[in-house]
Amino acid sequence: VVMPTSSQDLAAAFLAAKDQGIDVDTLLFQLAKGDYPTMQRFLSDPAWLGVDNIWPALKALLIHIRQPGIHKYHLEIGKGGGKSTLSAVDQLYSAGELIALEDAHSFFQLDPGKPITCITVATSETQAKLTIFAKIKSLVERIPFFANRQHEVLTDRIVFERSSRFPEGRIMMLCGHSKAESLEGHDVYHAILDEANKHRDSSGKSNAKTLFEMLVSSAKTRFPAHFRVGTISSSLSHQAFQRQRVDEILRVGTPLVWEDPTRCP
Repeated sequence: VVMPTSSQDLAAAFLAAKDQGIDVDTLLFQLAKGDYPTMQRFLSDPAWLGVDNIWPALKALLIHIRQPGIHKYHLEIGKGGGKSTLSAVDQLYSAGELIALEDAHSFFQLDPGKPITCITVATSETQAKLTIFAKIKSLVERIPFFANRQHEVLTDRIVFERSSRFPEGRIMMLCGHSKAESLEGHDVYHAILDEANKHRDSSGKSNAKTLFEMLVSSAKTRFPAHFRVGTISSSLSHQAFQRQRVDEILRVGTPLVWEDPTRCP
């Protein structure tokens, strides 16, 4: 196979691929990220996360939800099952994708004066800072790809800048909580609603559905081919938001054979 070399021939090849039903957006995204690793390599390579103490099932789940075309997911995991670890790794991986693009704002044709945001929404401010965000901060300092980039760690966010002199084009990892008004207005690329079944507004009423739909709307508008919004929670009653989504998926979804991708060569 001879690859086209001129820009015109390359453009024609991509258009032909699109006409044949090939996901050109995903292909372009992978090319633009350069040598940024797959999730499987991100987990296993000592130059990246390189950990052996994440349970194999958790690694497999992270790899599964990172398949192309998955934009929304709902994970029901019991207490002590690794929800915070999974959320932190998934969130950090998304921020790394944006950083690997070098100029994510140009790639997605967005205003560089506004950060592209990866956000974790916890049930409270304390929960936000002490669980997933604490893990994310630790990972940022451990992995050279992130630690060696110009960045600032604040109490509720980590901001990566293109340079210290020209901060336009920032990538932000934000920890938020259930007050929806504090979450609006962001250019959301990736969001996780942590403990989705337990989110409540000031009156004590579940606001998980409102939060989830708001995050999906923001992300889908700006990153239609690449956004990712997930919920992760332990199970409550069948009236809880995520439990209803899971029940619906079980009712109308297509079953998949579970295979552990960490065992593949």
